[in-house]
Amino acid sequence: GAWPLPEELLAEARLPAGYRKHPIVTFSHFLPRIELFMEKRFSMEPNLAKLIGGSWIRKRVDQLRPDIHVFGHTHMCWDMHLDGIRYLSWTLGMPEERHWRAGSYPGSDASVPLCVFDEAGRQFPREEVCFGSRIYEIMDRDPSSIVLGHRVAS
Repeated sequence: GAWPLPEELLAEARLPAGYRKHPIVTFSHFLPRIELFMEKRFSMEPNLAKLIGGSWIRKRVDQLRPDIHVFGHTHMCWDMHLDGIRYLSWTLGMPEERHWRAGSYPGSDASVPLCVFDEAGRQFPREEVCFGSRIYEIMDRDPSSIVLGHRVAS
């Protein structure tokens, strides 16, 4: 890859988000943080947690301090702020997958790409309501719990 990055980009990344000339957007297929995936007890595919990402991705994201990091792999929408970075997964998936994921995108058209910046470089919408990430606004993460989530237990 293109690492190390040019000093010009690194200098821009060192500035606080509101002082940058241009927004910084980073991308990865895999997840940079485990917090961007639901706990195994809520997942219909609990073994997926074993192969969703790696610490090396997080190190790069942490160094660049992007305004937004876009990721994929899990086929779940996710919109969460952690340590000043917005993490977003807006999964389009295959057409045959979209019908069962509609509940993950309440009030949104899940079949079209999501615009994250306007012409002036401002982020919008500030937050998408996504089931996967929204659950952790309602309750704390507890990876030690062995109580299965309702959908998984039924």
